[in-house]
Amino acid sequence: MDASFTSLQADVVHHFARLAPLAWLRIVADVEIEDEDAGFHLDTMSFAIVKQGSDLDDPQFDLDREARKAISLLHDGMKAAGNNWSGLELVIDRPGTFEFKFSYGPAMRLNGKWDPEKAEKLDNYLSHYKAERAR
Repeated sequence: MDASFTSLQADVVHHFARLAPLAWLRIVADVEIEDEDAGFHLDTMSFAIVKQGSDLDDPQFDLDREARKAISLLHDGMKAAGNNWSGLELVIDRPGTFEFKFSYGPAMRLNGKWDPEKAEKLDNYLSHYKAERAR
């Protein structure tokens, strides 16, 4: 990947890590973006896996203006290079390793469409994470 895209991705990661609860173990974000005449429309779902006593919890957190701007800059930069994604899944693990997965179909939530597979994955992410760590 182009070094400028790596820098833009690192900026997005920085903003998510800055906004997540302090004791996060993993941050998960699902983002949809669509271009509009006046700019873009953005929908995000973000949560962190955190230690809660002897168990784990997954509180959601909101993005601020700077984080949303970082996502739009990544989208615009990649779109200008011919990579016009409509969604991304971001997973950040301590100590800061991260993975972006881009999707290119129509944005489902932004268009009022139910995606049962994505909903199941996000709604049950904590259970999947616990199973992953138990292996």
